[in-house]
Amino acid sequence: MRALLGHLVTTVRRAKVIGEGGDPFTVPVVVTGVADDGWADAYAEGAAKLWTVWDDDRMLDVQVTAPWATIPGRVAVWAYLNETLVHGWDLAVATGQGSEADADLALATLEAAAGFLPAEPRGGHVPFAPVVEPAPGAGPTERLANWSGRRLVSPLRA
Repeated sequence: MRALLGHLVTTVRRAKVIGEGGDPFTVPVVVTGVADDGWADAYAEGAAKLWTVWDDDRMLDVQVTAPWATIPGRVAVWAYLNETLVHGWDLAVATGQGSEADADLALATLEAAAGFLPAEPRGGHVPFAPVVEPAPGAGPTERLANWSGRRLVSPLRA
């Protein structure tokens, strides 16, 4: 659980760094050293700092260096939003909480993810498992997680 929380904190910290033109690899893949009761604050602090960079719409057209490529800012924002929603879904499912984010946001992210994350190939240099067929009645956040190779393993639904 700590590794998942640490990776969620990484998503907002890396998004800020790349928006500033920095090297995303200066932020570890998994942030550590946060007290068990400090994860929400660490994420909120990272998200607040992220907006100091990305609140300017002009940033969407700036070329930034993400860990996987040099891309327009808007692609980086979609990728990190995708990562946040999918790992947020992972966290919610693992802890038995409601796992559906805002439906419009999840649907828009799913549409974007289908454009930048191909269904095949998966594995190797594409660090995602094969696409999972959504369960009947799956909500948009679960379908986004399915696109990223996640399967609901709990009988609970959001």
